[in-house]
Amino acid sequence: MSADLAKARQQLGQVRTMLRQGKTQPAVSAVYNTVVTILKTPLMKSEREEFERMLDEAVYVVATDPEIKQIFPMTVSYTPGEERMLLETLRSLLETFDTTLLDAAQEAKRQQEARKRKLLEEAEKHAAAGETDRAREAFARAAREYREDADYIGEIGELCIKHGLFDEAITYLEDALAQNPALAHLYNQIGMVLRRMKRFETAERYYLKASEYLGKDPNLFFNLGRVYVDWGKWRKAALAAGGALKLDPNFQEARKLLEYAEKKMKEETV
Repeated sequence: MSADLAKARQQLGQVRTMLRQGKTQPAVSAVYNTVVTILKTPLMKSEREEFERMLDEAVYVVATDPEIKQIFPMTVSYTPGEERMLLETLRSLLETFDTTLLDAAQEAKRQQEARKRKLLEEAEKHAAAGETDRAREAFARAAREYREDADYIGEIGELCIKHGLFDEAITYLEDALAQNPALAHLYNQIGMVLRRMKRFETAERYYLKASEYLGKDPNLFFNLGRVYVDWGKWRKAALAAGGALKLDPNFQEARKLLEYAEKKMKEETV
């Protein structure tokens, strides 16, 4: 017996066990692969008779499996000499598995997204009602439940900014960045929070870090300029505003910031 036939024989012998273990799709694949092997391999009479017997037993346990009967409307049966017909039936069954798994995965994803939205809506509801402690708890619950989803943690951080929970915002945004450094725009968000908290030196550090990734974003330089304005560092404010205008000459807010910084610089020299 060739190596391929020996492998096919072994696979057929495992079909019943795989079905008992809930490995439904692998069990059907084993029968399918065996039929393919039989069709392309010349068999001696004794080998054919053995495989016909084993196939008949394997197809029976597949056809009577409760999970398969639930998802597959066609009858799975085998008649010796009609292996190609069996192959087509098994192919259809495997395609049904693929479709069922895809549908299940999509439904699970939909339910997960709905759960995520519900958690955030609950937190925002508390925040809007002035229930700060309950909002913190709700945001924390959402973060714990999806702690390995960096994008979601980053979104929580941005919502905390929206509702004035600045310390929490920094924690979530830094956590998201630690998980996924590609979320470089969050450096900008952290800088905005730190500016509002008047932690100008730390805000500057985060904006400069963001510039390593977002060096062509005029808003980044504009926001850095606002830090320098609040900090009273007019020359740096003018340079940052100039950087924004270099990237976007029509950026009117950056132009106003530049003019204001230049005006303050002149006042200091008088």
